[in-house]
Amino acid sequence: MMLRPALEGIHYMTKLAYHLYDAPCLWQWPQRALRPAPLTIWLLDLPAAHPGLAAYWPCVRIDDAETLTARMAQADLNQVLVVTRASRSNGTRQVLEKAVEEKRLPGSQILCLPEQADEGQSSLIWALIIQGIERRFEYELSALEAQLIRIHQPHEQARLCADFVSRWLDVERIEFQLPGQAEPKPEEIRGAMVFCWQTVPTCALRVYLASQQPQACWMQSRFEDMKQTQVACRQSFPNLQQAGYLGRLHEQCHRILYLVGANQYCEVVWADTSKTELLSMPLKMVHRYMHKELIQVHRSYLVNPDRVQGARRKRNGRVELFLHLSRIPVGDTYKQGLEESHSHWFDRADAYRRR
Repeated sequence: MMLRPALEGIHYMTKLAYHLYDAPCLWQWPQRALRPAPLTIWLLDLPAAHPGLAAYWPCVRIDDAETLTARMAQADLNQVLVVTRASRSNGTRQVLEKAVEEKRLPGSQILCLPEQADEGQSSLIWALIIQGIERRFEYELSALEAQLIRIHQPHEQARLCADFVSRWLDVERIEFQLPGQAEPKPEEIRGAMVFCWQTVPTCALRVYLASQQPQACWMQSRFEDMKQTQVACRQSFPNLQQAGYLGRLHEQCHRILYLVGANQYCEVVWADTSKTELLSMPLKMVHRYMHKELIQVHRSYLVNPDRVQGARRKRNGRVELFLHLSRIPVGDTYKQGLEESHSHWFDRADAYRRR
């Protein structure tokens, strides 16, 4: 069995990594942290001469398939980032393939290093590792954002945010700033970082770090971005049930095949079941808050781009997309933009036409 087809989620990011030699200034986990790191880096089949990596993040060296199998049996694989080479030994390759096929290890958490990344290129290797860490961080932040949309109790929201921050930062203590509480005096919060996820009323965390961590300011800015989404969502959804719909769709976006809209309703077609679901909210509202995950190809259709299998250009010039057993029309208004952003769909359509 070939490794590359089996591990479809693996990202080869060599070109980008060469521009990130200052990567150690972006992420670092303190060596004397009060709590374990959110991810542990497994260095698989790599030379021993990478002493600099352990100074930035907890690393574990694994040299053979037996040790890898034992580690996998004991560890939570959602909290592991496997770093290896494309030319790894057959034994470790088979162990990784089996773990991915059984869905115990996400393919996106296996990082293949380029062959030219030798012992003297620790900066390149760390730049690649940072991208894997950030990918996992963004995945968990997206899940948190969906939960905050669905949950409306400030104390429960604060608990979720505190759990998230304390997972990704080594903190000494966290204080809640919730509606009904008196504003603290400036001297009382000296040294605290404020992570705000909602305004009117203000909901925030005052975070006191146990040590300096370069990723803290970046995480604070990501909370500011999330706050803008939360505020816009609350303003646009006077019906709290609609906000719940949005949060649930956000969490289960990978299951969506496409959505079709009709007036003030939209129908969700799932990829893993023949059942559909009717939601009492217009299609344009779904697209407004899920425009990164779903693409509008017609005024009445949103599609999951990861589910598009191909396209066909008809004799009258119209184009339709294939999603599983469904054919979705592409509107003339959206065709030019799609040809630029997803040209591979239309390349397939032209190939089918020549046949």
